[in-house]
Amino acid sequence: MHEWRGSTIQELRIKSSVFIVIALAFIWVILSGSFSLLTIAIGIAISISCLYVYKKFIPASEEHDVSYFKLALFPLFLARQIYLSAFVVIKIILTGAKVDVIEVDTKLESEFLRLILSVSVTLTPGSILLELKDRKLVILRLRGINEVDADVENVKDLIKEKLEKRLLKAQR
Repeated sequence: MHEWRGSTIQELRIKSSVFIVIALAFIWVILSGSFSLLTIAIGIAISISCLYVYKKFIPASEEHDVSYFKLALFPLFLARQIYLSAFVVIKIILTGAKVDVIEVDTKLESEFLRLILSVSVTLTPGSILLELKDRKLVILRLRGINEVDADVENVKDLIKEKLEKRLLKAQR
């Protein structure tokens, strides 16, 4: 059996599966607003169902490339970035807007993490992913009418320094 930093791949799969079930069940209990045994049982059942669907569509080879423990706080970080970007986009729309197509190269080796990065870019107001090919993202970006073309490099740096940097921490 293959080993990955002291743990077998099978052990890593079990650990990540248990973590995912616990995390999803915890989210279920919080969102349901009830902390009863029935709510916890339903949360665990739904979590196991979600995990089954996940395992069916995500290749097993991608799983050992990602640390789900380090990826756990990324949704909170992303929600904050979406919230902050919304205000910037409102300002851009009110003062006039142009669009740019930019290309960003990523250092992420895991296809799964590149997919998370591309979805994160699309969820962020003012940007839409046009193409994800290998390690290159092609993004349609909304910018202020008064912004200069040199700001494109700043946007690339923001994507790399904020979103990609967080995801690189989850890459093994």
